[in-house]
Amino acid sequence: MAINWSELSDKEMVEKGESQIWLSSFASNNHNAPAHKEVDNFWRHTTDVGKKHLYQRAWNMAYRSAGYEPTESEILAARDPE
Repeated sequence: MAINWSELSDKEMVEKGESQIWLSSFASNNHNAPAHKEVDNFWRHTTDVGKKHLYQRAWNMAYRSAGYEPTESEILAARDPE
């Protein structure tokens, strides 16, 4: 079942986004994995509503859960806009 990104709060978007990004990377050998489409939809939604920082925040969280540390520019890009 597809995620309706527009119905989620910012916090919910980041949480679901993190899990979908992680699942997408885990399924890199399966081009038909539903998580790939969800990540694309998440990116598109955050771009359309001017909240790309939420996508970056979710990406950073997924990256950390995989044992890596985001760069300083990735951390800055995830901050709330002023």
